[in-house]
Amino acid sequence: MQIRRAPAIVITLGTLAGTLALGGCSAERSQLAGARMNPTPELATLDARPDDRSNGAALLVSTNLRAMNEDISRMFFMNRPSRLAPEPIR
Repeated sequence: MQIRRAPAIVITLGTLAGTLALGGCSAERSQLAGARMNPTPELATLDARPDDRSNGAALLVSTNLRAMNEDISRMFFMNRPSRLAPEPIR
C-alpha cells in the first residue's frame, strides 16, 4: 500500500512546488511601474543612502573638531612637555 502511494505523493508535491514557483513571483503592474520609475529608492546620491551621508557628515565634524583642538594646543604650546624643573630651584 505504501509503495503505490509514494509516486502519487511525489507527483502531487512536484506539481504543487512548480505551481508555487511560477505563481509566487507574479506582481501587480502598479508595483512593477513603481519599481521602474525609481529602481533605487534608498539611495540619496549615486552611491550613498541618507544614513551613509549622515555618518560621513558626523565623521567630518569629528575630524574637524579634533584638528581644531590640536591647533589650539599648538597655539598655546600645550602640545610640548614642560621645560620647568619638577621641584622648585633655590
